[in-house]
Amino acid sequence: MRGIFGFLIIAYLAAAIYVFTRIWQALPALATVRILYVIAFVFVTLSLFAAMFFRSILPANLLKIMYLVGSTWLVVLIYLTMFFIVTDVIYLVNNHLHFIKKTVFSLNLRQFQVIIGLIGVVIVLIIGYYKFNNPVVVEKNITIHKNFSLKNNFKIVAISDIHLGYGIGKAHLKKYVEMINAQNPDIVLIAGDLVDASLRPLLEQRMFEEINEISAPMGVFMCFGNHEHISNDKNSLDFIKKTKIIPLLDSIAEIGNLSIIGRKDNSTYKRLSLNELIKNTPAENIKILLDHQPYNLEESQQNGIDLQISGHTHNGQFFPVNLIVKKLFELPCGYMQKLDTHYIVSSGLGLWGPPYRIGTQSELWVINLTFEAKE
Repeated sequence: MRGIFGFLIIAYLAAAIYVFTRIWQALPALATVRILYVIAFVFVTLSLFAAMFFRSILPANLLKIMYLVGSTWLVVLIYLTMFFIVTDVIYLVNNHLHFIKKTVFSLNLRQFQVIIGLIGVVIVLIIGYYKFNNPVVVEKNITIHKNFSLKNNFKIVAISDIHLGYGIGKAHLKKYVEMINAQNPDIVLIAGDLVDASLRPLLEQRMFEEINEISAPMGVFMCFGNHEHISNDKNSLDFIKKTKIIPLLDSIAEIGNLSIIGRKDNSTYKRLSLNELIKNTPAENIKILLDHQPYNLEESQQNGIDLQISGHTHNGQFFPVNLIVKKLFELPCGYMQKLDTHYIVSSGLGLWGPPYRIGTQSELWVINLTFEAKE
């Protein structure tokens, strides 16, 4: 993990130096302009790291600004790097073929490169911000071949990866709760990462009050994700206890003959195996598993799980990361069935970091369960 983190830091700094150089080459040779550029570039480049490392001591309003600036810059940096690499290749070819004139609308090629790149990135960010702020409802009908002792069918609202914190605050949470309640669910299941990296903004904004407005007669249940672990498992649990949410940490809630199984997150390295967790659960029970990270999906099939609900992947959140995520997970997002086991991996109702969805979507799942025993 440290090796991966170190590689990402090096890649980030290399991209920053590359983009810094290209923009520097396009600037007018005025000392004031270049000094202001250096100051601004250093600020945006370090903002996200500063917000993460000093989240416990900096003023909340400053943290929110730094978090937004820094996370937005992360996306800008990725797209500018991609665009500059492509255009640099074109420039190299043009040195031999001369198919582009040296001036375009009185601009040199470096200026043209930077201006077009920035305009393109702004357009992409506007679209991505709109998609993030307009989550969709994904509806799925699933038949489980068992009898449920209480009802013939019921409706689940399944969500994951809200990441409440400095990026997603109480205003967004209020919208999400209204969206959940509009579905009239029987039960709400949260597949981890309700919180982001610090409980401080959740407590300061009293977000537990908004969570307690969720309406679900059969209850609200959640497993923890890696961000509950990052935020400190105990602190996360203390916050959850202020809400109506029932946390399931390697534990099971029984509703009639329905077993809702919640696993500790894979990042804790101290969780029960699925086989050990459900060893005392009757085979005829309906088994719904909440497991934040969708690794080793075959375990659910091998242990008679009827429905697994996961998150974590964000489906990559924005291009081209979504292409990488597709290579890392058997099911990076969406629905899959293997024999009698159904799997749903949500791309998340909220998101981490940059408030943009580019090539992916923010989503809430509505799962309509019907029970029909096999003849």
